[in-house]
Amino acid sequence: MLIATVEQMRALEKRADESGHTYARMMEMAGTGIADFVDTRFYMEFEEEADRTILGLVGSGNNGGDTLIALEELQSKGWKTRAYLVKDRDSDDSLVSRYLEAGGTVARITEDARLATLKKWCGNTQFLLDGILGTGAHLPLDDILRSVLKVVNKFESGMVILAVDCPSGIDCSTGQVSPETLHCDYTLSMAAVKTGLLTFPAYEYCGNLVNISIGFDKNLPGWENDLHEIITPIKVAGMLPKRPLDAHKGTFGTAMIIAGSINYTGAVLLAAEAAYRSGAGLVRAAIPGMIHSAIAGQIPEVTWLLLPHESGVIAEAGAEVVLKHLDKVTSMLIGPGLETEETTRHFIKRLLTQQSKKSKTNVIGFVPVAQEEGAKSPVKLPPLVIDADGLRILADIPEWWKLIPSGSILTPHPGEMAALTGLSIKEIQEKRLDLALHFAKEWNQIVILKGALTVIATPDGHASVSTCANPSLARAGSGDLLAGLITGFLAQGVKPVDAAKLGVWIHGSCGDLASEDVDAAAILPSDLVSQIPASIGILRGLSV
Repeated sequence: MLIATVEQMRALEKRADESGHTYARMMEMAGTGIADFVDTRFYMEFEEEADRTILGLVGSGNNGGDTLIALEELQSKGWKTRAYLVKDRDSDDSLVSRYLEAGGTVARITEDARLATLKKWCGNTQFLLDGILGTGAHLPLDDILRSVLKVVNKFESGMVILAVDCPSGIDCSTGQVSPETLHCDYTLSMAAVKTGLLTFPAYEYCGNLVNISIGFDKNLPGWENDLHEIITPIKVAGMLPKRPLDAHKGTFGTAMIIAGSINYTGAVLLAAEAAYRSGAGLVRAAIPGMIHSAIAGQIPEVTWLLLPHESGVIAEAGAEVVLKHLDKVTSMLIGPGLETEETTRHFIKRLLTQQSKKSKTNVIGFVPVAQEEGAKSPVKLPPLVIDADGLRILADIPEWWKLIPSGSILTPHPGEMAALTGLSIKEIQEKRLDLALHFAKEWNQIVILKGALTVIATPDGHASVSTCANPSLARAGSGDLLAGLITGFLAQGVKPVDAAKLGVWIHGSCGDLASEDVDAAAILPSDLVSQIPASIGILRGLSV
């Protein structure tokens, strides 16, 4: 499913019209597509003829035209339909005439004193099509429209509400919402979802997003190239790495996870188990040696690389230990639970720059023999994921993005993104998509801006958006799970952007699965980890 700005859609429609795929034809396809979706999705569920009643709120623009064509089609399929003209259409409007000839019933707001007919119809209809305003509408709404929506809102709980392209009362460019906007069960998007709908508070009013084709596929080859996309299970299912019968653990790579401190031992466990659950052949956790005895028995599959430590965190000299053990590592995660002490900051900078120097005498644990700076060739780092404290440490290193391999994956939440960019959290949340794209290009890295409606932005200017907005994920440790998943897929040779998409979708799916039987407030990140097999199983089923 694709994402487009209002301006992009206008340009595409104009190109299609000029190529011979006229506006009228696009409207016919939109209306027919709406009718087909409604009939297919609900006809069998509502077997009683009295339940197959649908009311269309019709505006004066293209959305109103789409709605009239959809009602005409549904009328021919055995539905009882009514059209309520909220905005006047031309007296010789052919779409109104066609609908009436098909047996439909029309009422006009100009002839409906005190909206009595609207109230009566709302009281005895099962479905409602909101086709009043289109994607180019701006706020505030006029008084008449506000009055109509207020009336419908009183009957909202008794109807299945479907928006045509967008719920009326939403600015599809900014995501601003009028208080009277209907909470829809479905938003039937024409060709692509408009960007403003994938922001808050707009998204809360959209319900399930459904794509309706209006014929671009056949008439504008490559039309989707410049558009962003929504992450869907069908799309990511094909990205899962294969599991050949003759495989061995080396087939599926080795993930190294540099994580943990005396205060954050759980981060190691969550990230490591998620990496294993993704399918990685071997997971090795590089941790401050003094926490090993506290966590090793909790996940017996993990192998350990014990690093020198100071005051419960990884010491600077740990960089050389890591660099000496990268020969079979196919992906590496840096960050969960590291803390941001000075010695850990030096560790990360030294790991990324690979500058050697004499170790401090107060370091505890295994310390390798130090070499003078420049005495050895730099070690090529494996594909990287940087998360949590790793990001906060990077933020204090000038031009840090030049120290890490291009195309690395950064997984900031809004607070970490603020640290990396110098912007406020409010600024970031207001322009999540645009800012993720801007900095992905500036840093030449893949940016996963976490949160409800997570954004994956790539340096080439392309973005993918998750439609998951599940509060069960809003918990400390949830990000460690996501970072571990992505690292596990990278270890198996999945391309970085595909690993990011797989990780984000599975992470969100785990939240949805866990929430089926347990209240979101009671779900722990460890509960989410246990849902990874079921989530991957869903994708395997789709990829067969």
